[in-house]
Amino acid sequence: MTGLTRLTWHLMRLLFLAGSVAVILMMLHIGADVLARALLGRPTIGMVETVTNYYMIAVCFLPLAFVQIEGAHLTVDSFTMALPPRALQVVTLFSLLVAAGISGLLTWHSALSALHKTRTGEYTDLSVIDFPLWPARWLLVAGYGTTFFTLCLQAILCLAGRPLSMTERAHG
Repeated sequence: MTGLTRLTWHLMRLLFLAGSVAVILMMLHIGADVLARALLGRPTIGMVETVTNYYMIAVCFLPLAFVQIEGAHLTVDSFTMALPPRALQVVTLFSLLVAAGISGLLTWHSALSALHKTRTGEYTDLSVIDFPLWPARWLLVAGYGTTFFTLCLQAILCLAGRPLSMTERAHG
């Protein structure tokens, strides 16, 4: 399982980097739009559509699995702090399975939607060009799908009594 865990972590890191690149591209694109408005008196074509339909989705959804595998999601452990280790393992396993079920459903629904939008060639009209929107639908599938895979892997690790996050592995 260690090789699979390491491979998963590297894949999640790659998606995290893709989300980080999207932040930088979004910043540069918005900056270029601001400069175009200030210097040329007109905005860049498609800036709002690109930011809302590509960059924002990449920034929000691609890093989800990385945050999960790092154990960096917000947690409220007020009720579980006093639990004995075995009970905590059961609660953790239950929460991983519920989260995996939800992310699996989100993956399935997103994939169906992405397939439909790809087949129909979803786009928006920018008056000068047709701006394709359907490719961004696959970013949701990638984010949810890798999160589902990560949660399933963590559930297996939990059953085996092994650390769930790369941070736990590194620090014992």
